[in-house]
Amino acid sequence: MAKNYKLTEEIKQFILQHKQADPKLSCRGLEALIREHFHVDLSKSLINNVIKESNLSSPIGRRRIKEAITPKKEIITSLEKAATPAKEVPLPVKFSPQSFEVKMVRQEADFMENGGFFFLKAADLKLGLTLRLAEVLSDYFPGLSRQNHQAIIEALIYTPYFKNKKSLWLLLRAEIPEENITQYSQQFLMLPLPQLVELANKAGISSKFNDINGLWHEALLRLSSYIVHSFPPEYQFLDFKAMLERFYYLPGRLERKSGLLIIQLFYPANFHWISDIIWQDGFSSTANRVNGAEILTPEKEQIWISPQVRFS
Repeated sequence: MAKNYKLTEEIKQFILQHKQADPKLSCRGLEALIREHFHVDLSKSLINNVIKESNLSSPIGRRRIKEAITPKKEIITSLEKAATPAKEVPLPVKFSPQSFEVKMVRQEADFMENGGFFFLKAADLKLGLTLRLAEVLSDYFPGLSRQNHQAIIEALIYTPYFKNKKSLWLLLRAEIPEENITQYSQQFLMLPLPQLVELANKAGISSKFNDINGLWHEALLRLSSYIVHSFPPEYQFLDFKAMLERFYYLPGRLERKSGLLIIQLFYPANFHWISDIIWQDGFSSTANRVNGAEILTPEKEQIWISPQVRFS
């Protein structure tokens, strides 16, 4: 059982900022964020009291949830009638090293699109989100190694934002054949949605979603939320689209040196915040915070993001 530590003003503001930024974030999700950020445990009831005192938990919101219960039950009933629960039905295809191959990518890059996505990569390495997803889904994909499973989950999360697949492979440190992604996605569709939601909750994704693409999007928002709250206060209410435009879409260059994976980011053409001092300070302080966390890749290289963006 969680111990009730003294609620400090800093933790209280942390709760309120996260709840305002993501109204769907549950007390359980906030409990996990507090544990990660402050290294203390707070009870869900104490967190809920803070939310109620600030009127962030309204009767209107509860009525919407209540109204949504009936169609959810209808969906579950329909799925139960249409098929036996997935855990009792062996999946028809077992992955093997021969049928599913991931090529590791180790080269450096003079240029890659979306180099700012390394902020999200660092968040994932810190939180272990895609690793937990691979673990909770492992029983449904027999024969698929944890490393390969995690790589394909990352690919499905990030693919919609990359035009250049070579840049995506540099981010993932792995190249995944298109037929393997298709095979995995087809197999994923066999999992009933309620069961998929339950598995996602176990991995730390408490938000609701309506399909498999919704799961990948919620995972991405979870990582982005962690980065947003590493920025100074004036940036902590930016939504994902704003973060894409200001930070994640910055092009980059990779270099390996003395155990470091160095990411140098550059200003793209027509960048609106190039002379914005607040933007400069926010970027530098967050890059330094990532670097100070000494986040290591599976290859034991520390992610190091240059605090200064350069002209290409």
